[in-house]
Amino acid sequence: MIPLDGARDLFLSIIVPFLNEEGNVQASIESITEGLKGFDFRYEIVCVDNGSTDDTYAELLREQEKFPEIKIITMPLNFGFGAGLLLGFVAAKGVNVGYVWGDHQIPQQTITDCMTAFLKHPGTVVKGARISRAESL
Repeated sequence: MIPLDGARDLFLSIIVPFLNEEGNVQASIESITEGLKGFDFRYEIVCVDNGSTDDTYAELLREQEKFPEIKIITMPLNFGFGAGLLLGFVAAKGVNVGYVWGDHQIPQQTITDCMTAFLKHPGTVVKGARISRAESL
């Protein structure tokens, strides 16, 4: 366990919007759960299927069987990344809320590093930025 004061009382919600990410769902969820391993607090992963037309929803259901911390929200159409985030924020039950992209571009260690920084400095906002993407746009 990573010993940080006040961590046991924390309930974290991580919002993850997905759009046609069937091939990234498993890796994204595993990255989050592995990144949070070792911390002594409760969390939920709020997965928002933002109108996907592939098997993203089916993949989310498979992951939910392995990880009961997953809550799935579905949108009938793609209303954009911001709408997916907003819906996730509304559904989140945690006192502290964060988000990551559902395309598995956030490494597990980055999640661990962000949570460590947050817990060492309560009340702080931790913000990361992508330096590059795995594929070209």
